[in-house]
Amino acid sequence: MKKTSYTAVLAVALSLVLFTGLTAQKKASVAENHLKNLVTAIESDNEGLKRSGIYWAGYYKAEKLIPLLLEEFVHENSKNKILIALSLYQMGKDSCIIKLMELSKNESNFEVKRICNAVIEQYQIDVELASK
Repeated sequence: MKKTSYTAVLAVALSLVLFTGLTAQKKASVAENHLKNLVTAIESDNEGLKRSGIYWAGYYKAEKLIPLLLEEFVHENSKNKILIALSLYQMGKDSCIIKLMELSKNESNFEVKRICNAVIEQYQIDVELASK
């Protein structure tokens, strides 16, 4: 009896571990209407809403918003530029980092340039570690 219950508990625990591991690997997808809401937020005049939209675009890795983020980078204040750089880093795309390199070369604000260079450097380290 004790051996049977031990086996049952072990089987349940193992299935829970496997199930949670599989669900943790699922890629979060963003519905089309959520993307529209993020676009509206990023283009908003409300600074708090704009920053939230930029943050969530990176958090959800909304690749469809990459062109918008790159376009907004040129027109934004320094705080939003830094947030855009971090969101582009979270996207994990080489094309984002290459565009960020180009944009940071023309940046006049030292702090934004410093953060962009740090983001680029960290991405290069991540790629190097992933290839090992």
